[in-house]
Order: sequence, then structure tokens, then C-alpha cells
Amino acid sequence: MGGQFGAAGLILTFLVLGETLNGTFGVSEFPLLYLRPLVNVALGVGVVLGNAALAALFILMLDAPEGAALGVAASAALVNGARLVLNARYFGLHLLRRTLLKPIAAGAVAGAVALAVRWIAPGPPGLGVVLGIVGLLGSYPMALYGLGLEPEDRAQIRRVAGRAA
Repeated sequence: MGGQFGAAGLILTFLVLGETLNGTFGVSEFPLLYLRPLVNVALGVGVVLGNAALAALFILMLDAPEGAALGVAASAALVNGARLVLNARYFGLHLLRRTLLKPIAAGAVAGAVALAVRWIAPGPPGLGVVLGIVGLLGSYPMALYGLGLEPEDRAQIRRVAGRAA
């Protein structure tokens, strides 16, 4: 069961990666959908063809079902990258900005803290997971603060803190 369980976990990881990409950048579809509908249709066809072609390619390369999931994730990355480029070209919308690097960096720091706490924590394995989650939740806002908050972020924190008080 170990090998099959690991393969299933890898498949789910690739599928979640693809869905994360779509969830993150899927909103970039709306300007194209309403203002350039034929471009959006072409992207839809590209998704179908890309999923099929990349899944087949990765299945052949890996000789395993994980290839299908990796193909779906790669197709999602390509079509969302195309959306970003098309939005920049047609509408001057630059959806990726330097300010997005701070939350990504804070997430990487928080993830590293959570993994370190999980590995170092004594006791049963479940305790390490719980402590890792606590470390993650505590280190993310601290990392964001350490990297420097944007003025809009500070204002939002004040509004939320005011409601909580």
C-alpha cells in the first residue's frame, strides 16, 4: 500500500497545484471574458488541448498516472500565464506586481517555521503537526510585519483591530 499511497498523494499534490493556480489567477479571465470574448474562447480551447497534450506527454515520460495530474497543473500554469500576458497587452493590466513578493516571502518563512517546529517537536507525531500549525499561524503575520507592511495593509489591520476591540 505504501507505493500506491505515495503515488496518490503526488497526484493530489499536482492537482491541488493546478487548482491553486486557477484560483489565484482565474480572476484575470474576467476582463478577457467581457471585453475580448473570442480570446477567452481561444483560451478555453487551449486549456482542453493543453490538458490532453500535456497529460499524454507526462504520462509517456513518467510512465505513471502522476503524469496526467502533472499535465493538468502544467496546462493551468501555461493558460494562466497567457491570461496575464494578454491582460497586460490588451488592457494595460499588470496583475503581478512587486508588492506580491512580500506575502509570498512571508508564506515561505512561515512554511519553513512550521516544518522546522514539526520536525523538532517532541512527543507523538500529532503534537508536532499541531505545534507546526501554531508556528505557521504565528510566524506569517510576524514575517509580514518584518518585511514591512504597505500603507493599505496597515489601515486594514487598524480597521480589523478596531472591530475586534
